[in-house]
Amino acid sequence: MNSKNYQVLISIAVVLLTTMASCGGHDDVQDGNVDYFDRSKTFAEEVDGQPYWFIPESVGSQNVLVTWNRINCNSIVDYVRLNAKYSGNVNVPSTITHNGVEYNVIGADDNAFYCCNQITSLHLQEGMTRWGEHTWFCSPFRSLMTKVKDVYLPSSLEMTELPAYYFMNNSSLETCHIPNVTTIGDSAFFKCSKLNNFVVPATVKTIGDGAFTSCSRLTNLHVEAVVPPYLSEEVSIAKKCDLYVPTGAKAAYEADQYWSEFKSIKEE
Repeated sequence: MNSKNYQVLISIAVVLLTTMASCGGHDDVQDGNVDYFDRSKTFAEEVDGQPYWFIPESVGSQNVLVTWNRINCNSIVDYVRLNAKYSGNVNVPSTITHNGVEYNVIGADDNAFYCCNQITSLHLQEGMTRWGEHTWFCSPFRSLMTKVKDVYLPSSLEMTELPAYYFMNNSSLETCHIPNVTTIGDSAFFKCSKLNNFVVPATVKTIGDGAFTSCSRLTNLHVEAVVPPYLSEEVSIAKKCDLYVPTGAKAAYEADQYWSEFKSIKEE
């Protein structure tokens, strides 16, 4: 094993231990919080055959968050073990009507899709802003969301970073739209072997080490930033991947040590 791979494994191990520790503390706090598990605040509705659970942003608010199955669970541990989780195509609506009242869905609650390993498609609508903690994965070592083919996280979500290892090992992932983040973390799409086309938002300033390593089918990368985002290393897919950049930006990418390594650079 070369030193670089060794460093990557050490980094993943550190994140894993940190996540396990933080998740443990997170769940303990929630499990002891009666208000957090107040089922009277949660309501359920079915949309196109898919059950959804919602919770108001605050008491009396008509803004709600899609949440996990709080109605049938007393803890996150119960939720993880329960079969009544989100599965299949999850297309979170922008509004939902309950008991004759229309609510605005503004995003996803903490833990909303935690360990929902039967989801095949996840879409949130443009205009939604909230994306809670622990919403997506269980472990940075391997994703449990291996059946997800399509993800759409709207540009409007209030995220500044796509965390390291976020979609790591999502072996079914074919398309993914991400919010207007400024950073794509290390190994964010590591071994997403079916990802075939990807757009890097204009807001991105830094792309972490190994973000697209082992994305063997990624042959088209669209970068919307006029100023090339910072790369600390050569992108492993560069030699077989066509790079698309904004009109007038080609020269800047050709002058960059790592961006210039792509198979071709085209303006669009």
